Amino acid sequence: MAENFIDVIHELEPVYCQHCNQKTLADLLYDLEKRYRKPEKIRVRSLETGVIKPDRNYLVNLINAVKRLITTTKSINYELNALLRKLEDILRSDDFDDSEDIMNQVHRFIEKYIYGSDTKVSQDEWKHLDEFLKFAGYSPINVSPGDKIDHFKSFFERPIAASGGESQTIKHIQLKPYTLRFYDDDEKIIHLNLCGKCTYYR
Repeated sequence: MAENFIDVIHELEPVYCQHCNQKTLADLLYDLEKRYRKPEKIRVRSLETGVIKPDRNYLVNLINAVKRLITTTKSINYELNALLRKLEDILRSDDFDDSEDIMNQVHRFIEKYIYGSDTKVSQDEWKHLDEFLKFAGYSPINVSPGDKIDHFKSFFERPIAASGGESQTIKHIQLKPYTLRFYDDDEKIIHLNLCGKCTYYR
């Protein structure tokens, strides 16, 4: 069958290829097939806005943000320099094969040195920390006093019960919670929370 096909091509060449700049019929057919072939559909997954991709670029930007924060938040200078060293260690390791491991480390250090410093800073300094958290990809949870505690229990670390008021509603938020979303290596979205502090009516 293949030999017959080649014979047919050779027979047709003198008829169809006399004005084709010395192209063989096989070349001509290949060009036509390329020209009229339907393009392959390429499936591209669009990345959601507000979802972190934990790569080298993210870490470099975070390190630069900590350096800026050191100049504005003097009361936790020790904590910020410790955070800077930890982030630089991750960068120096140059191992970005496991996004989840990188982001878990970054989250743990931010929780310890930034979020955990809420009682050590003034309100003005906390504004700088809040800006840093948002820059790092964290979003504050939309929760207010009066909301049902059951809907938000996973966002607060050991909510404290108080008497009076409407039962099972939040009385006061001492530290607002945040959440961060990032892509793991399979482009699955993972959530990490910074759990806040609150009191609620029992």
